[in-house]
Amino acid sequence: MFITYLINEIDIKSESLEIIKYLKSKEHIIDQMASEIKNINWIPSLLNYRNKSFEETVLSQTPEEKRKEFITIYQKYYDLLSPEGSRFDH
Repeated sequence: MFITYLINEIDIKSESLEIIKYLKSKEHIIDQMASEIKNINWIPSLLNYRNKSFEETVLSQTPEEKRKEFITIYQKYYDLLSPEGSRFDH
């Protein structure tokens, strides 16, 4: 049992390192995305909004035109970071 635990821990560490390496290789893209999102002036007030019911996502509480603005930026960088397909294609 102890050997199984050690093997699983090694696998988890290896997977974590691969994720960190991938994110590090995409650092410039992630920085660009953060910069664009910082320029959306309504984001801070939305993030500070307290949803007491927690039944809705923060984005679902946003007016449609603002949601489209955010999703356009998100989609652009999602495609750059994950070229195998769009999250919103379904």
